[in-house]
Amino acid sequence: MWHALAGEFRSRFSSPSGRARAVTVDVPGHRVAVGAGTGDIAVRHLGTDKFTSHLSGHTGRILMLGFTSGEDHLVSAAADGTVRLWSLGEQRQIAEVRVDASLHCAAFEPGTGEVLIGSSAGVVALEIKDT
Repeated sequence: MWHALAGEFRSRFSSPSGRARAVTVDVPGHRVAVGAGTGDIAVRHLGTDKFTSHLSGHTGRILMLGFTSGEDHLVSAAADGTVRLWSLGEQRQIAEVRVDASLHCAAFEPGTGEVLIGSSAGVVALEIKDT
């Protein structure tokens, strides 16, 4: 992990589920989520350097991760064509949308809860309701 504004190295760690395919940091900078090529997601607390959540359910490589504005939820999109909403405290999936089996890329905007999905069919926008 590199702090861009300060220009300094912060830490290094390996994904427990294989090669990292997507990463995101929460807004306060306390946690990082790492999505693997296996479809697994690990969440690490940067202050303690310990993994706090392990999420599995995707069957394709993780393409996008994003922490929602609520502290307990994470959004993921994977090459299996699904977008999922996860509860970090319960370490389980709470919602799933099947978008397109040819999902190629995705982006998440936590302020609006919108997920943009790119696939061979074009671009689709989804809205995540963080309860």
